[in-house]
Amino acid sequence: MPRAKSQRKFKPDEVVVAWEAFAADGIERVIQKGERLRGNDPAVKAAPWAFVPDGTPAGEMPNPWQELREREEAEQAQPDADVALLAEPEEYRDADVATLRRPLKVAVGTDGKGRPGRVVKFKAGARFLRDSELVRGFPDAFEKRT
Repeated sequence: MPRAKSQRKFKPDEVVVAWEAFAADGIERVIQKGERLRGNDPAVKAAPWAFVPDGTPAGEMPNPWQELREREEAEQAQPDADVALLAEPEEYRDADVATLRRPLKVAVGTDGKGRPGRVVKFKAGARFLRDSELVRGFPDAFEKRT
């Protein structure tokens, strides 16, 4: 567990309260949250970080997780950027297209009986992505690259 503060010093007769339950070297028992002890108690001397002066308001009790987060944010300055994204965006590139040289009829899908589900007609000049199944499977129907 991160420590909330550096070592505190308490007067021997000062009443302190444990802000969190803990066990530590040199202490023969578990100290419970809210347990009140004097500043000269061996538990207070062994783990002063675990105590606050008696009467400390709840809103002022140490919060090690909040303090850790604040410290990490201060140590890890954000980069100078206009926007933050989880993944690096890809710059747009014009698609490599192939242009149909002549009209073409394409049988699409199946009717479940081994015949095409339908026939789609494309006019000459229609454009398709060069890496599409149609262009790869029937390259002679498309204009050659220049």
